[in-house]
Amino acid sequence: MTAEIPGSPPPLRYTSSVPDASALSEPFAAFPEDPAHAVPTRRVRSTLLISGLTELRARNLIEAYTKQLDEAARSAILGAVAGVWLSADLAMKHFAAVEALHLSTEVAFSIGAASGARMQNSMLQTVLRMATGAGATPWTILRHYGRLWSRTFEGGGVCITKLGPKDARVAILAHPPSRFVYFRHALCGANSSAARLLARTASVSLESGATSDGMAMRWSWV
Repeated sequence: MTAEIPGSPPPLRYTSSVPDASALSEPFAAFPEDPAHAVPTRRVRSTLLISGLTELRARNLIEAYTKQLDEAARSAILGAVAGVWLSADLAMKHFAAVEALHLSTEVAFSIGAASGARMQNSMLQTVLRMATGAGATPWTILRHYGRLWSRTFEGGGVCITKLGPKDARVAILAHPPSRFVYFRHALCGANSSAARLLARTASVSLESGATSDGMAMRWSWV
């Protein structure tokens, strides 16, 4: 079932479903080279948390959020400056605090989409410049997904599979934040913001079967 996200442009669609088992697939990209042996995420870029806090403030959720944090975590997160690495433990406290707010999947998705759009304005410029004149499509972003991932997370792994001409599966491995429902839907939102930069319409589907340190999404576009 497709859930329309309030306030998002018509081309952006979100679904939560199991991928078509009949789809032919082939490996497309992986980060690191053997993601099955990736080390668990150790650090997270502060910009990710700061962007999320901006969206929580915009929705008048920041007070409820801070009540879920212990004093040390609250001080460290609210006092963080952009562009530095934070420990995975601190990031997990952030995501756990948002999880405790029991946000709807639509709100989580919209927070991720807005945060992703803000961060990707700078992060994707290099990729898009490289693609200029080369027929850039969402595959261009997926080809460089590992590079973009490493700018936000230290550790973890990504395995991308081509399911069709305009369909891909993005599997996230060794990434503890994946255990949080909020994080999974927010990451779908962030991915959708990236996909629609180079597609007329795009949807991101959260596949079933998420684990305590892994998840998978399906990209589709036209």
